[in-house]
Amino acid sequence: METKVLMFLGLLLLSFIFLVAAVASPISIIPSPAKLLFLLFSMVFDLLAFASRYYSQYIFEILKQHRREVVLSEENAYKLSETGEAVIARKGEAYIATIYMSIPLYVSGSEMPAEERLEFGKQMGRLISINKEPVRYTTQMRVLNKDSYIEEIHDLITSSENEVVKLLGSKGPEGEIARLKGRIEMWSNILNSIGATQSLELVTYATVSASGANELEATSAVQQKARDLMSGISATLGVIPLLAVGNELIRLIEPEHSVPFTTVTEQITKRIEEEVI
Repeated sequence: METKVLMFLGLLLLSFIFLVAAVASPISIIPSPAKLLFLLFSMVFDLLAFASRYYSQYIFEILKQHRREVVLSEENAYKLSETGEAVIARKGEAYIATIYMSIPLYVSGSEMPAEERLEFGKQMGRLISINKEPVRYTTQMRVLNKDSYIEEIHDLITSSENEVVKLLGSKGPEGEIARLKGRIEMWSNILNSIGATQSLELVTYATVSASGANELEATSAVQQKARDLMSGISATLGVIPLLAVGNELIRLIEPEHSVPFTTVTEQITKRIEEEVI
């Protein structure tokens, strides 16, 4: 028997016990003030019993709690499928699988002339109507993580400086030394320009979901929907959508991964400015 039904019957039983005690007990055993109190308790338990039909999860936790923190659910919000491309959540007895796919757009309507902008708007209209199933399209602006690119530039500068030192020690050709110094200056200027401003990236992606009686059924259904949607997007926009997996998937479903952060270059620049001041 479900917890909700047990709670409803238990509260009704308590109400009935207090009612019988107030009505059937003689005054010699239970005085009149106590009977009034029992009637009041009976009414309270009646109200709780009927309220438990809609708010049982809250009432049950409040009645059994021994501390201020109330845990309404211990189930995970979601988990990844075995293939790593679908997010699975459980809603009651059903499983809902969701797939995210990024749409690489290399044009912007704000930079187009009027005729191209009109055609681009028609493409977006066809994009919305290519699928009969509900699809969510999202455009997200987020800070671009430049750390890997910055580290690569640092490695290029370091290797070039090492080559210059070797050539100077062995009295190598002046032309080669000058070329390496020019390369170091070029990469240093690029590094400074990258760290001067914060870079942003615009990401467009589509989301489609499907439900099933189990995880496998939900995953299979959403994969079929995703394949149909990707074919429609490719035919409409002339681009190839990519399924979001791994870290890219986490960045789309976890908001904290899209919150602006400080890159390595910005930290170095700030530290140098503080030292100069």
